Amino acid sequence: MIEADWVSRTHAMIEYKRGHFMIADRSTNGTYVRIGDDDEIKVHRDELHLRKAGTISLGQSFGVNTGDIIYFEAD
Repeated sequence: MIEADWVSRTHAMIEYKRGHFMIADRSTNGTYVRIGDDDEIKVHRDELHLRKAGTISLGQSFGVNTGDIIYFEAD
């Protein structure tokens, strides 16, 4: 649980679908995902396949949000 003004109560959900982990954004501000060293991807009311390892920032870009970063590894 992340308590911040820019994070919705049900901001995003990670699900295992058809053999892959997917993140689904359900928020007003979006979800920012960085896979490996790639550029961040803004997911807004859409889904993204989580692969390899990376980070997730809810509601704000990584440049703005440095305290509430979620780390993932999906093999």
